[in-house]
Amino acid sequence: MAEYVEQRMEEMLGEVEQMERVNLLDNREVKELLKKRKHFEYKIQKRTKTREDFLSYIQYEVNLLSLLDIRRENTGYQHKKAEIEGGIRTRVNKLYKILEHRFQSDVNIWLSHIQFLKTIKWDSSVSRIYLRLLQVHNDKPRLWVAAAKWEFEHVGNPDNGRQIMLRGLRFLPTSWVLHREYLKLELLYVEQLRKRGEVLGTEKTKEELEDSVLDCAIVRLVAKAAIDAVNSAKFVVSLITTVRLFPFAMFVSKELMETLVEKFPTSSVTWDTLAREELGVEGKGGIRGCMEKYYEGLEVCKTKEMFGMAFSTLTDLAEVFPNSIVRIVKNIIKLLEFGKKEDLLEVKHYKFWLELQDPETHKKGMVELVKHSLTQYPTSVDLWIEQLVLSLKTAGPKAAASSFSRGLTAVGANSNDSCRLWQVMLSASSPEIGWQLLSGPDSPLDSNNPQLRLLHMEQAGYRGIAIAREVYVGYKDLPPFNKDLHYKMLEMEREEEVVSISHQRQVLTLLCDQFGSQDIGCWLEAAKLEVETGHPLEGAKLLA
Repeated sequence: MAEYVEQRMEEMLGEVEQMERVNLLDNREVKELLKKRKHFEYKIQKRTKTREDFLSYIQYEVNLLSLLDIRRENTGYQHKKAEIEGGIRTRVNKLYKILEHRFQSDVNIWLSHIQFLKTIKWDSSVSRIYLRLLQVHNDKPRLWVAAAKWEFEHVGNPDNGRQIMLRGLRFLPTSWVLHREYLKLELLYVEQLRKRGEVLGTEKTKEELEDSVLDCAIVRLVAKAAIDAVNSAKFVVSLITTVRLFPFAMFVSKELMETLVEKFPTSSVTWDTLAREELGVEGKGGIRGCMEKYYEGLEVCKTKEMFGMAFSTLTDLAEVFPNSIVRIVKNIIKLLEFGKKEDLLEVKHYKFWLELQDPETHKKGMVELVKHSLTQYPTSVDLWIEQLVLSLKTAGPKAAASSFSRGLTAVGANSNDSCRLWQVMLSASSPEIGWQLLSGPDSPLDSNNPQLRLLHMEQAGYRGIAIAREVYVGYKDLPPFNKDLHYKMLEMEREEEVVSISHQRQVLTLLCDQFGSQDIGCWLEAAKLEVETGHPLEGAKLLA
């Protein structure tokens, strides 16, 4: 190993001597440079090689290149670049190649190498590395796209870019990304030809092939092949979006729209696209045309997905037509009524509908709507909360208590949902009624729910530390044990004006008994209390 290292060091002497001779580095810096390089060479020659060793060496050499650029700028000396910087760049390139050979699966190494080559403007090497990369990682469409873009945009060779995309499509024939980017590449090529003709002031060529290229014939073929390979309405819509980036290809987008309707007549995506097309019509007629298309679509494709698309578009229309808010709201209500009739509404739709109405003027309608929504989604906590709030506003505490009880029964054992329902009920009730609900003899509180225990503790804390201690005593030994319960009690004890160390110690002792075998933090908390109260030896015993 030492022989190889010494050989490498001898090969570097020429460039190092040149650095010192032209005053890019002084004698001390040269010695340090040789020492660091020797260190790195030994690390990459050892039996077990790691990528970190190579990357550290590469980073050191790249930093050296940056330093030399700064020194040359300061001194104005621009000679001997081939001997000095050229040698360093060649070394870094070689290190990257070794690294890529040993760790072929790491895409970041390849991309880092490519970025380095782009920085030093070794364009031909970039193309070669891309080809090697694609031989190893031919299952990643983004890499094929990056390689094709490099050839087309930077090298200026559209034929190579086209060949790369076609090779990628042979490996990944159903890739959305590859098909879409290949279509974009062909569109860019046509745009390039058109701009060249405009700049040169030449007339359109008489050759039929060239005419067909400028008229997007190749673009049409590429789009057709993509649609045949990827049988998806969403994919066709993505192609339409791509084509519309190029004004000269608007007729191609119209053809794609016709293909969308022809191939996917019952798809919700098709009707959503057709409806959104109507919004491009200037004036208020856009809303009417949009809704007509959505209703046509709902007749053909009567699904919740289709309804959700229509609802989403309508709720976003306020930004498109800010002066037509009233019309938009009327259309939303009409759509919601249609959805209710056809059982297409989801929970979020019912909530939105209820928010649009005023309990004072639409009391009866809101009551019927909530009742209907709960028949569709009887276990939805959001709808039970709406029922509870509406009962409080329109029918009084007794009706609200009845709704609350039925809601708890409906949500069942779901601890999060029942806790949310309790929180709403407590926030809407007076302190005395809320406490009676929690602690009364007929309380519906599920004492086996850890979250409800914490809620009970919080409410007890508002009534004083004595009541909080009573509630804590009732829960502390009751399975399932809850760590948060102990910490909540500890927090309440510490917030008192007269802090009780004995009560804190009792809480921490129980916490350690129940959770000490799983969580060392319990013991640390107990030891911390002993240290703060002047008993460090007791704290040490706890941790021993």
